[in-house]
Amino acid sequence: MKFFKRAIPTVAIAAALCSCAGNAPQIIDHTLADEVQITSVTEQESLPETETPASTAAFPYLGEASEQPEHSDEIIYTTAAVTAAELPAAEVTARNADKIPESHITSEPASTPETDPLLEEEYADTLEPAEYSDPEEKTSVKQQLSRKKKKYTYEYQKSNGSLSILGPNLVYVGETFDFDHYYPDQTGKSDLCWTVGGTIGKINENGVFTAEKKGTCTITVVDRSNGTFASLTVHCISSADDVDFIPLVNNIPIANKTYPLPKDYDPGLDPRARNAFMQLQIDAAAEGLHIFGISDYRSYDYQTQVYAGWKAMYGEEADLVSARPGFSEHQLGLAIDVNSPEYAFADTPEGKWLAEHCADYGFIIRYPSYASKQYTGYSYEPWHIRYLGKALAKQVTETGMTLEECLKIDSYYR
Repeated sequence: MKFFKRAIPTVAIAAALCSCAGNAPQIIDHTLADEVQITSVTEQESLPETETPASTAAFPYLGEASEQPEHSDEIIYTTAAVTAAELPAAEVTARNADKIPESHITSEPASTPETDPLLEEEYADTLEPAEYSDPEEKTSVKQQLSRKKKKYTYEYQKSNGSLSILGPNLVYVGETFDFDHYYPDQTGKSDLCWTVGGTIGKINENGVFTAEKKGTCTITVVDRSNGTFASLTVHCISSADDVDFIPLVNNIPIANKTYPLPKDYDPGLDPRARNAFMQLQIDAAAEGLHIFGISDYRSYDYQTQVYAGWKAMYGEEADLVSARPGFSEHQLGLAIDVNSPEYAFADTPEGKWLAEHCADYGFIIRYPSYASKQYTGYSYEPWHIRYLGKALAKQVTETGMTLEECLKIDSYYR
């Protein structure tokens, strides 16, 4: 069905025209001088000791390192993978083995650790029902079940300790990214060495990586004084490429104008986000407030229709209020638009309560001000919340910065 080709009730149109974060009744391109005052976030009670602390791999200047980020889908970013001592001799040589203590090098290669594949192909032919009352039904079901389905899993970076690489797993060909490192347990002066496997890019001694060709490589930083290391799989793509992996920055799933999602990525609304939002609704209702969702997960195809509608109305300016298909945070399954896609929502009791308390449930106001569009690429959207997990959401909120600023990434279409 093509967008706007048939009559739709007013409420349905409002829901359908939510932007990448939600809908805006008009496009307001405020400058820094026009920034409105945003309700400050009051300090909430500290989390119980049993709660997971915030990941300082995401925000190295805050708090203590996390053992398990709340967004990690139960995969710990510091999961032991391969230590310098376990690396095959050839790999150790490639990492300047002469400067790695001999006690960390063995002659026998260790077995490759088990890791979740980036994606798997799953065939469902064996699920064919035994009996059918209609031969045509049998053919239809068999065709449906025999489709190849891609399963995407988050590919977290590997480390044998607390050393981790700060940066994205995607760099565009011809561009550079200044990777950093996080090392909370460092005692004394370390001897860090950055290397990159393969021939599709180069990295200097300070972690500045340049993508020269399309392909995949592994960036590694090693502390040669003790063998501690971290490695990150990096995909080098061109602006015209479709991706077949989930963009991560510091192990956090990201979708913005720089980091696209696979067209067939179809996770639905993340259960953690759904459960957190339900609790948010319950607690808001206890205070006499009615907060409800108007748009959450959107598929690539549905976002194509949404963006086409905005494009028809606003032309190039549509990019301020709606994401192009494949770049929408809603497709990530971690975003929810609430109540009303109007700027005035921020001044309602529900809007004020949401801004003050959403971090307590693991959410942030994703596009928090008119001025923030210089970092996020989108206009102010007080109705759009993004799930990060309680610890990270509180830290992002307390910084007063956007997620892009915290992660030191950009958001613009190539």
